[in-house]
Amino acid sequence: MDSIDLHYGFLGKEINILIADDSEQPSLPDKSYPFNLTHFRLDFDQGASFGRNYLLSHTKTPYFILLDDDYVFTRHTKIERFIHLIEKYPEIDILAGSVVNRGKKKLDCACRMNIDNQVLYKLKKPYKIKDDLKFYDMVVNFFIAKTDKIKELRWDDDLKTIEHSAFFIKAMNHGLISAETDSVSIHHLRPKNSLYKKFRKDRVEYYAGLFKQMYQINEIVMLEKESDVPVTD
Repeated sequence: MDSIDLHYGFLGKEINILIADDSEQPSLPDKSYPFNLTHFRLDFDQGASFGRNYLLSHTKTPYFILLDDDYVFTRHTKIERFIHLIEKYPEIDILAGSVVNRGKKKLDCACRMNIDNQVLYKLKKPYKIKDDLKFYDMVVNFFIAKTDKIKELRWDDDLKTIEHSAFFIKAMNHGLISAETDSVSIHHLRPKNSLYKKFRKDRVEYYAGLFKQMYQINEIVMLEKESDVPVTD
């Protein structure tokens, strides 16, 4: 919150921030901020998908920016750039920036996807490049999106974690266009919390299995070149 205040506090009430908090001990902001801040206290362990859908139902603006609570704004986190690009390229429904882990390595999850014979194939190569935009099926969870399009889509409430691929498979199947730009970035500074890591690790296998069951996927394969992408009739 402090990093948003540092870089965009001057906009005051023009900024609307919605927080979904399903932690066992909710953490309220310990100071006031100039922007509109709404903190929703959800029941414990409702999960990421439920929380995002809850926030989506309270979103009234034509666009929204999705980010996690361990993301930190920098001078390269340019909201106005996001808005400029998604309005300049109206075919884009979801436009991601880049996420830098602890100030060093870019989080690399953008890919094309194809499901064939119960195998999910992923290829880390864009469909096309237009100006500084790269078009994929899946992008990182730091993006601006068209609210009405995502309200039609929503996240799968049953997936409390491992929801990322599921969401973008749905987006792909609904014909939404996703792209990525390096001209907007944010830092990922995940706190070292051993209890949270164990809590997350203990459930990853279950939700990964549930994801595969829901989307009838037996295997996930990373491809190295475009010629390896199966052709689906």
